[in-house]
Amino acid sequence: FQEFEENGFHYTMVAAGNPQYDDLISAADGKRRLAAEEIRRILFIDQGGYPFGPEGKSLLGQVLLAMAEKHPDKQFVIKPRYLPDVEIGAVLHRPSEHLYDFIPNPPANLILLREPTILEDMLGDFDAVATMWSTAYLDAALNNMPIMLIRGLPSQEVMDVRCQRIEEAFTQLEKTGCVVDYQDVLKGKLEFCYADEAYLREEVENAGQPCTPEIVNALEDIYEQWIIAGKRPQEVFQTDIQT
Repeated sequence: FQEFEENGFHYTMVAAGNPQYDDLISAADGKRRLAAEEIRRILFIDQGGYPFGPEGKSLLGQVLLAMAEKHPDKQFVIKPRYLPDVEIGAVLHRPSEHLYDFIPNPPANLILLREPTILEDMLGDFDAVATMWSTAYLDAALNNMPIMLIRGLPSQEVMDVRCQRIEEAFTQLEKTGCVVDYQDVLKGKLEFCYADEAYLREEVENAGQPCTPEIVNALEDIYEQWIIAGKRPQEVFQTDIQT
């Protein structure tokens, strides 16, 4: 919010957290960390619109095939950003070619999901997560799972500002300690690690505590100390309090 203020934006708000992560944070409580050799089932989360274009998509396909072929003792499951038969107009991030077009004849330990799935419901079935710069990595990190963030894939972008955004995203993600270059993965590197705890504290107000109770407490305080007491007009607050 300090950065917003410096750029002339003024918001009357409090960052309370994201309830989306509450169940994952609760499930991580007391969860044992895995050694590298214990990692057997890996979920790869596709981004759909990144990398964009056949060059990047082809290389990503090669990366995934290399992961499976060079590590036959592990199972890799791809969660696509969208399914191959989804109409383009229904896709949030407009893609180029579909990733599956670049994974011909996948080996038995590389599974391409073809049914709709919900990420939060799947994570408990896997030991680790790999992706690029998707924010989905945070779901895994908050669930105390080892992650690998694959960097460097070429992406055909029509706007330079997006290329800058991608680089800035990876510069920030370097702080997790989990970024790996795609060329190293092609050579057989498979390096999962747990996200740096200091970094997670920067991204999430309280990475080890569900935020919903805090939000409820804040709303109750606003209602009791401000609205009922008449210290501020009720119209200032957007409330939907039901009994």
